[in-house]
Amino acid sequence: MPLLSPKVADFNMIALAGGSKPYLQKLQEAYERGDYVWVARAATHLIRTEPDNQDAKDLKKSFFLAACFL
Repeated sequence: MPLLSPKVADFNMIALAGGSKPYLQKLQEAYERGDYVWVARAATHLIRTEPDNQDAKDLKKSFFLAACFL
C-alpha cells in the first residue's frame, strides 16, 4: 500500500473537518480549552495547505507565546 505524501495527508485532515473554516474553528475551541500543543501541531496542516492563512499562523504563534508561561 503506498504511503500518503504529507501534502495529501494535510488536505485530507482539512477535508475531514469539513473545510478550512470549520477546521480553524475546532482549533480555536481546542486552544480555548488549553490544548496548546495539539493546536500547534494541527495548525501546521492548515498552514501547509493554505500558506496565506494568517489566522492559522496567528493561532500557532499563540501556542508559542502561551508555552512561555506554562
